Amino acid sequence: MERPNLDIKVETLRPEFALETVKMWRQSCQRAMAIEEHNRQAALGGQLKYFRGFDPRQSSVLIDPQSSRFVGLLTLSDGEIVNSFLHVGYKRLGFGYRLLIEAKSQSPTGSTLFALLLRANARNFYRSQGFVEVARVFSLTSLA
Repeated sequence: MERPNLDIKVETLRPEFALETVKMWRQSCQRAMAIEEHNRQAALGGQLKYFRGFDPRQSSVLIDPQSSRFVGLLTLSDGEIVNSFLHVGYKRLGFGYRLLIEAKSQSPTGSTLFALLLRANARNFYRSQGFVEVARVFSLTSLA
């Protein structure tokens, strides 16, 4: 894949973005957790409902203007980063940092987040950005 455009658009999550957002989110999770990648319609229904239930004022998507591809999702709620996901082809290119800049701009007094223990790269990234581990909890939500 050619190097993505770092001039990313940040837009408010809208209902018409739900399917592309879910596909991006699923692929990111499935790869990070080394589970079978799929987009079976039956499994997507509940996840679409979940994302459509977000308050649009709390969720932003990153869009690559050259490809119109969804490359990231950020959801904040009272300073907590509820969702922070990147498209698998856009990791380690500065987009995670871009998501955190967006989070800091929306939560100037600070943010908290939970990162799965299985996602060592994500935990290391957050530590490098000043986050401090305060607890360890293991939870795995089925993506089936």
